[in-house]
Amino acid sequence: MTRTLPESLQDVEPYGLWTMNRRFLPMAYRVSQSESKGSHFGGGKVRHDGARCAGCDHILTLLWDLDLTDNTLPRYARRAFEPATRIPLYVCWNCAASTYCVVSDQQIECFSFDEYSECLGKDESPFVDAPSELDSWFLGFERVPTTIDAVLSLSNVIGLTVLDSAARGQINEFYGQEMDDVWDLPFSQLGGEPMFYQRRRDRVCPNLKCPASKLTPPYGVDDFYGNFLMKELALIHWKDTPILEEHCFQMLYYVCAICASIRGEYRCS
Repeated sequence: MTRTLPESLQDVEPYGLWTMNRRFLPMAYRVSQSESKGSHFGGGKVRHDGARCAGCDHILTLLWDLDLTDNTLPRYARRAFEPATRIPLYVCWNCAASTYCVVSDQQIECFSFDEYSECLGKDESPFVDAPSELDSWFLGFERVPTTIDAVLSLSNVIGLTVLDSAARGQINEFYGQEMDDVWDLPFSQLGGEPMFYQRRRDRVCPNLKCPASKLTPPYGVDDFYGNFLMKELALIHWKDTPILEEHCFQMLYYVCAICASIRGEYRCS
């Protein structure tokens, strides 16, 4: 299948960054609860028709609700989800996973889980009794300095203890305390290269109508995307989410570079 490169991808700068790595957004933003009012929310009401898990028919829970009209996000990211103006990040508490496409601001389409979905089995989820609707809170964004982003990405590869004293000092200053363990580094994040528990995995699109579901290059170029057809969109870390505080719980969200379908997977220590 060969087709014209979407206009939303033509805007990506630099182009090589998009094709050769896992990042959906080049820049990283630390996301946390905010006392100031804004247009990005954590929790809140389920607003989309179709927000039921295709695996167990349990109603999905909204963890984040992000405003695409925020110019913080690059133009290609905002246009990738059109006509929707918001990105909802949902989870099924039973399965601790989600796979869906945002059709509009009123509807999502959930997909059946596939061999790449690491769903929790019956009675495995610590959140089976969690409310399907969470109280809403405001989310604040803090740009992660590129030097910190680079050092954290390096620590992901070689480990925290191998970094030199200057790099360790930069990390300590950013966190406001001495960081001794790589397990303490993750935080809720949009874009960039999130720090999270467990290893990285290459994922395919959950939408079977999308060529990225088969890792098939849709533009007639064999090595166009390699294994990175799905980009890492966001990490929701337990320390920044009220209902998750008693569990070492993370949700990692990927987005398809071709059709903008979303895959959410559970990560824990």
